[in-house]
Amino acid sequence: MAEPVQIPPGMVCVTTYGYITQQTVQCLLNARSESERHGLVNVAWHMEPGSLVDRARNSAVREMRRLDAHWLLFIDGDTTFEKDAVLRMVQTAFVDAPDAG
Repeated sequence: MAEPVQIPPGMVCVTTYGYITQQTVQCLLNARSESERHGLVNVAWHMEPGSLVDRARNSAVREMRRLDAHWLLFIDGDTTFEKDAVLRMVQTAFVDAPDAG
């Protein structure tokens, strides 16, 4: 993936009741660095606190709409993933298979 990914603005969000694991934080830092290194710079990286998951997610959607973002990716606060996972997902969704959804 040498060329910049051309996608609409979006938001990556972790909903949390107040704590996320160190492993998730490291993955988020790595994912943001990797995404920006490949030209994916129109992404808001957001954490939405809340003790009720549904309310936190609704609040995140309101924030996404306020930012005029076109997509939203939720990441749980206790997950781990490869540094290029976000990049590969948006690449698939908007470049490789935009009509799949």
